[in-house]
Amino acid sequence: MWITKLLLFLFVTLVSCHPLQDRNGDPVLAGTTQDGKTLITGVELRPANGHAGIRREVRDLQNNYPDMWTVYIHGLRAFQQADEADTLSFYQVAGIHGKPYKAWNEAEGRPGILGGFCPHFQMLFLGWHRPYLALYEQILHDHVSYAALQFPVDQIARFGAAADEFRVPFWDWGLGEDAGGVPDSFTTPTINITGFDGNPTVWASMNSTVRWPTTDDAAGVSQEASFIASYKANARNLHDQVGNLFSSSENMFQFSMNYLEPTHGLIHGIVGGGMNDDPWGNMWPLEYSAFDPLFMLHHCNVDRIWALWQAAHPELWMETYNIGPHGTYAIDDNIDVNGSTPLPPFWRTDSDFWTTDQVRATQALGYVYPETMNWTYASPQDYQASVNATIAKLYSNSARARLTQAGAHSVGTFEKSDGYTDWTLDISVAHASLPPTFVVRFSFVGAFSSDPVVEVGRFSILMPGSSERGVRVRDAGEQEVQVAGHVSLTASLMDAVDEGKLANLGPGDVVPFLRDALTWRVFGGDGKGVGKEGVAGMQVTVVSREVEIPEDEGEMLVYGDPTTWEGATEGKIGGARMG
Repeated sequence: MWITKLLLFLFVTLVSCHPLQDRNGDPVLAGTTQDGKTLITGVELRPANGHAGIRREVRDLQNNYPDMWTVYIHGLRAFQQADEADTLSFYQVAGIHGKPYKAWNEAEGRPGILGGFCPHFQMLFLGWHRPYLALYEQILHDHVSYAALQFPVDQIARFGAAADEFRVPFWDWGLGEDAGGVPDSFTTPTINITGFDGNPTVWASMNSTVRWPTTDDAAGVSQEASFIASYKANARNLHDQVGNLFSSSENMFQFSMNYLEPTHGLIHGIVGGGMNDDPWGNMWPLEYSAFDPLFMLHHCNVDRIWALWQAAHPELWMETYNIGPHGTYAIDDNIDVNGSTPLPPFWRTDSDFWTTDQVRATQALGYVYPETMNWTYASPQDYQASVNATIAKLYSNSARARLTQAGAHSVGTFEKSDGYTDWTLDISVAHASLPPTFVVRFSFVGAFSSDPVVEVGRFSILMPGSSERGVRVRDAGEQEVQVAGHVSLTASLMDAVDEGKLANLGPGDVVPFLRDALTWRVFGGDGKGVGKEGVAGMQVTVVSREVEIPEDEGEMLVYGDPTTWEGATEGKIGGARMG
């Protein structure tokens, strides 16, 4: 069904394609070798200051850099309209991630293996997406540069300067409830930009991929209101999940595997739909997700979160890890990987692929983020302190703002504004017992059947859903790597206190409350519920930590040692196991 939609609507060539040239008339295509391979370089053109270009938040780009926004939209449209047969077309670049499951740019896959190039639920996930985004960025930059040349002669310098500095924007979906919801540009049917005649024009989106479609066939149309509502319902939880990954990750394995990748998966479902039994859009199944233009904005933010974590923890890096049955089209199962493992299909030279070690610094691929311009600081220590302050201000657990904004005089049952007890669910799953893609939805239930069920968080793992890969996972049996993750409960427990359902955040009240009220259900990638046998392969445990809130909002929250409360979930299917 999905490939039908893509072929019919998304990648029809609507205009003829022209060779891209710069303002001197020279070609501005991605770098190639003598035998025709495209090398992934990122955008090699540097701004006037000589440093790497800045990837900006999408709302900042639209509101404060109108010329750059204009050439971005023109360039993106041209990119999407490129001939599918072109190796550098939007269709083929998006297809690297999943379907149509074929070689790209002379990078061959393993014989007889069905799947895409992208590694999921393994340690190459972050490193692989960095050159992938750089490839997308360098091609889009070419289209943006060409678009700048289409303006009247007296405006080419103006739009050309904007094009030179352009980098792909990111969508910071982790800012929480105060960020204003889904950016309007994601859901509006038209966008106002400057036309090539120099006058304002209305650009109508092709709107070809679908989000939360009305039906599960080619006739389905997007329900953007459902996307907006889903993000609104999950915004606080997403914010606190991002806060957790910065406060709780002790190494890169935990950061990537247990925190960032599961949180990233929630965005796929929020954008596309799919975490229930309604029809789902392109963003949900990994086989098609890269065809939705929001995929790259989403993954730019994932990459940015990684870059911030790197800056905060420059001493931590990728260790050797066995990927088990989670190989890809081009990466073998059950191999040890580390920072020197090649990342196909992204050629760095005519004979070598990029590695995670080689993309450790984003400047190697020609970009930085607003918070990672390290050359503007007097010392590495000053830079690290600035990044930590950014993390503290943007992503501290929502309890911090709730308590400090209230002030000690109105904190009430929370007793103090300089600290609180943080509550988290630790989740461990034997992946072989569940579908490749699954979602765990946690809720609080009332004392009576008529009481509303309040969803308090989600944990999600996205994997390619091919039956061939599923067989590999099941065959792994007990050797299958456990899936682990975390869901913050603090904000929802504070809601319960405000509503009079819970006295305070102390364990004497919270543990019995959770024993009675906490429940969960597991759904596969198709939205269907998973039976008790699959759920029994889970282990959900409640953990608390005491947290100190510094007076300076630029200082990180201070977390104490964890305490595990097995009694809060013991006896539930998939709950803690005593002893």
